[in-house]
Amino acid sequence: MPASRGRFRFFGYDDLINGEARVDYINVPSNNSEDGAAAWGYDKFSLFAQDVWQVSPTLEVNFGLRYERFGQDDEPTRDATILATYGRDTSSNLDGLDLIQPRVGFRWDAF
Repeated sequence: MPASRGRFRFFGYDDLINGEARVDYINVPSNNSEDGAAAWGYDKFSLFAQDVWQVSPTLEVNFGLRYERFGQDDEPTRDATILATYGRDTSSNLDGLDLIQPRVGFRWDAF
C-alpha cells in the first residue's frame, strides 16, 4: 500500500531543513498493509500459426493467427461499494476467457 508508512512532503528547502512537512497516511481498513496487496496468478495457453506468401518478386505478405485461453482459480473479493457506485462486479476473473488475434504484414521492395 502506498503511503502505509507515511508520506512526507516538503514544500521547499527551508521546510526540509526545519523538518516541516505535510504528512499523509493511507492504509486499508484493517491497518495491515498486506491486506491491500494483490496476490493472484493465471495460466495461459497460446497457439500461433504464421505463413508467408511471396506475391511477386518485390512484394511479400505474411499472415498469422494467435489464440490464447486463460485459466484462473483465484477469485477477487466482491466489493459492494464498487458494485453500487459503478455497477461493476469485482469478483470476476479471467477463467475461461479466450482471445483470437489475427496478424498481417507485408514487405515491399520498391527499388
